[in-house]
Amino acid sequence: MVNVMNEIIEKSVQFRVAALSPRITSDRLYVLQSEIQELQRQLLKIKLSCRELVTTSFTDKQWENFAFVVADNPKLSSLMSQVSSLDTDHIH
Repeated sequence: MVNVMNEIIEKSVQFRVAALSPRITSDRLYVLQSEIQELQRQLLKIKLSCRELVTTSFTDKQWENFAFVVADNPKLSSLMSQVSSLDTDHIH
């Protein structure tokens, strides 16, 4: 996963540099952007496989412990609250 993330960063820098060069064609920029998007799809695929592993293997107790751990982080705590309400909405 880290390798793909690093490659995305490298390609993004290449794109920004190329975009400033008058010698680089629009077609080349399209190709670079497509390469970045493909890497982003690969990264998403990896993240979703990790998500699936967690969502299918965590016990209720592990979810409670996770919620406790992220409670001190306002952003994560807020996300957990939204997930809880989303889960409750879909149950009914």
